Order: sequence, then C-alpha cells, then structure tokens
Amino acid sequence: MNRTALTLSEIKSLNAQSWAEFRAHWPMHVLYLLCDIGGGFVFGVALALAAVVAVLDAAV
Repeated sequence: MNRTALTLSEIKSLNAQSWAEFRAHWPMHVLYLLCDIGGGFVFGVALALAAVVAVLDAAV
C-alpha cells in the first residue's frame, strides 16, 4: 500500500527545497518568461501580417 499523505515535517522540507530552488534560479525563470512573451509577440505580429497580406491579396 502506497502512502501518499505527507507529514507536516515532509511538507515543510519540500517547501523549503522549492523556495531555495526558486531563490537560486529566479533570473532564469524571468528570462524564460520574457522569451515566452517575446516569442508570442513575434508570432502574433507574423500572424497579423499574414492576415493583412491575405486580405490585400483577396481584394486585388
């Protein structure tokens, strides 16, 4: 039988590990966020330009 319930000390330990990992690597998380936002912006601009070209091509 697998035990899935965690004791309070195990939860505190996991929380401390998670917080330590975040404090050590937060610049990379910010960089990943900026890359995601930038990539979405570039994709959106490319999609909008493709739509404009399609509309102009259909009008001609």
